[in-house]
Amino acid sequence: MNLSPTYGNFVLRGTVVGLADKRAYTEGQTESGKWKRVQFGIKVSESSIVYVELFGSKTSNVKLFKRGTNADESLTVEWDDLYNSKYSNYRYANQVKVNLGCGNINDDFSLIAWDAIEYFEQHLKDGSNVLVKGSLQLNEYKGNSQEQYVIREIYVLENYNFKNKHPEAFFSHEIVYVDAIPLNENGEYTVDTRVINRNSNDCDVVPFNFYIYNKEVYDYFKNNISKGSTLRVHGNILNYVPLKIIDGHTIISGSAVKGLEITGGNVRSIASNRYDIDKLDSINAIGSPFEEETNTNEWGF
Repeated sequence: MNLSPTYGNFVLRGTVVGLADKRAYTEGQTESGKWKRVQFGIKVSESSIVYVELFGSKTSNVKLFKRGTNADESLTVEWDDLYNSKYSNYRYANQVKVNLGCGNINDDFSLIAWDAIEYFEQHLKDGSNVLVKGSLQLNEYKGNSQEQYVIREIYVLENYNFKNKHPEAFFSHEIVYVDAIPLNENGEYTVDTRVINRNSNDCDVVPFNFYIYNKEVYDYFKNNISKGSTLRVHGNILNYVPLKIIDGHTIISGSAVKGLEITGGNVRSIASNRYDIDKLDSINAIGSPFEEETNTNEWGF
């Protein structure tokens, strides 16, 4: 079966938390070279934190790709020559655009992931207000679905305060639609989908469930989208603990909520009956789900 990857993106506005934890920065060594990872939270409301991450490795040579062309047009350069101006028309895989206000606030620049992590170590602190955009990667681990929010852009925000605002934590993702199913009588629904991730040799097919809390959106799926169709959906990233105030005290009022809520989609993106779900499900999920998404607009979509 001829498969095409289904890419996803996210955008967050909030306050950096968790960098003071000794586990925020980790590093190690493999046969191919050194690696670094950073993981921290973006607090988007009083009760909601979304965790983002970035992984980078350092090797003797780096493959560069010509901007605006297919991956076929590339060249390999030495690590120390990576930022030479003569390669300004090339990009490197997993590059990160950054601006944490250390120089001219209008000066955005791109770094390879390894260098971006070192830049964060020097300039990013808990309490920083930031805009983060990146790649949303949906995968399966030991039978459980999980989301990973991989940083592709990060910018400092001036005069920002998330208080009294609706959480700004949004996603967009192409899906293979299977079915929409009522969860209960309270207007909550689940959307059964498949996502297709590129690996080094082929593609992996991963089952993933989204949520809907709007009956009109649910009805649209049930009445207009056929099984095996692909389309791009968007919505809210949910990762919070319900709170309420009693006698002036804030208390937890329910179980933690975590998932992706679909609030709409792009009608023009619908490709009806594109895949046979039975054949998709027969494909073994192997390999790595990580892949760079380069075709994004200013909001990461």
